Amino acid sequence: MAVAELVARVRARLRQAAAEPEERWLRAGGVTLDTIRRTAESNGRSVVLSEREFLLLEQLMRRAGDVCTREQLLADVWGYAFDPGSNVVDVYVGRLRGKLGGDVIETVRNVGYCYNTA
Repeated sequence: MAVAELVARVRARLRQAAAEPEERWLRAGGVTLDTIRRTAESNGRSVVLSEREFLLLEQLMRRAGDVCTREQLLADVWGYAFDPGSNVVDVYVGRLRGKLGGDVIETVRNVGYCYNTA
């Protein structure tokens, strides 16, 4: 890992920690995340998530009901600056939908994604 990437990731984590108080349990729309143990449940069943899937879901759940742009998610989860050619967010959202159900994360066309709380 390049030093610049490491520094960017650390800065993103520090911004996130300063902006939002840490909560152990995030619950919305039938999904529960334990941010300390890094586990997830969907409608009472355990769901195995990779580290990036977990971080992406955590960001979406913390902003449940709000639209998250791809650029915000790239910066918060991967620590990347804007990359117009990257579809990594789209790929990981697809993986989460496969594991949690297609209606959990809504696509907001030409903007980003929104976690459904219903």
